[in-house]
Amino acid sequence: MVQTIDLAPTILELARVGDPVERQGRSLLPLLGGDGVPWRQSILVEYRSDTVFPRIRDMGYQAVRTARHKYIHYLELPGMDELYDLEADPYEMSNLIGTSQGQALLPALQAELAHLQQPRPDAVVLGQRREDDGADRHVDADAEGVGAADDLEQAALGELLDQHAV
Repeated sequence: MVQTIDLAPTILELARVGDPVERQGRSLLPLLGGDGVPWRQSILVEYRSDTVFPRIRDMGYQAVRTARHKYIHYLELPGMDELYDLEADPYEMSNLIGTSQGQALLPALQAELAHLQQPRPDAVVLGQRREDDGADRHVDADAEGVGAADDLEQAALGELLDQHAV
């Protein structure tokens, strides 16, 4: 499972430019090599309710997406969770949460969601200067942190381009 957060590390590796800051995501180049590289099997999706758009008030959720399933847990709407089999139902028209199939799948997906929400021992503050030890790091952030991360990435990329201008 790849995400847009994997694009910046991929582009920097293709450009053969070191990355001066910690960032989310990993370079996709190992996957493109087809060497059976271990990769993420699920992703965490979070949305925090806001008050700007009244029709989506109290709609915050946390979700886990695997290659086959999507489980959405609504934070402020008890009893409204959703579970989909994306192979059988790619358009998410049939919520399995109340079915026997859904109840069989639910514990594993809830456990994976809880696992993805755990603090990571290798987590760093987004934009923190990298000590180049070659370690692969992944930092999850909610939507509130994304703008600041984008600003830091833009600044770092501009700095790199200035350093390597021909």
